[in-house]
Amino acid sequence: MNVKIESNQPIPIKPKARKYPFLDELKVGQNVLCETAEDAYKIRDAMRYRKMRYTYRKSRDGWRVWYIGDTK
Repeated sequence: MNVKIESNQPIPIKPKARKYPFLDELKVGQNVLCETAEDAYKIRDAMRYRKMRYTYRKSRDGWRVWYIGDTK
């Protein structure tokens, strides 16, 4: 077996596929409409992971999750 040892080679960065890519485009004051509470909780958890401040409420249409700013 031929092996070559090398130094100073950067580790390639893996592209990270996000589950909710639309959260990257969300602006402060905009909201996401979800059909079920479970969907709203998933969106909420994704926003919490991304350090986004949020609030959510039940509405006539379903559940809404608002983006209200970034955490410090």
